[in-house]
Amino acid sequence: METKNPNYRMKLEHAFADAPFVAENGIRLVACEPGWCESAIELTPHHRQHLGMPHGGLIATLADHTSGGAAATLIANDEHVLNEAEAGGKRTLISKASVTLAVVAAGRIV
Repeated sequence: METKNPNYRMKLEHAFADAPFVAENGIRLVACEPGWCESAIELTPHHRQHLGMPHGGLIATLADHTSGGAAATLIANDEHVLNEAEAGGKRTLISKASVTLAVVAAGRIV
């Protein structure tokens, strides 16, 4: 895959460090290349729900930020994966996505 931003790695490093919820939960960028991204989190007691498993909100945030990171590796520096636009006085969230022949996801607790 080709990227529109040769500095995509720096853009992603800032995206992980500058997102308060992501940074405060310890989600960190591990690796990225055009079209993919890997992140990780060291689990602590406050990341767990009442049964001791990682909280679903944490898992969703990890998946959300990582998939957004993968998309961000392909777009220009001045573009965003998710845009907020005003239309007729209303706030609208716009997300761009594409479907491929396969969805690849991997996760593990180490």
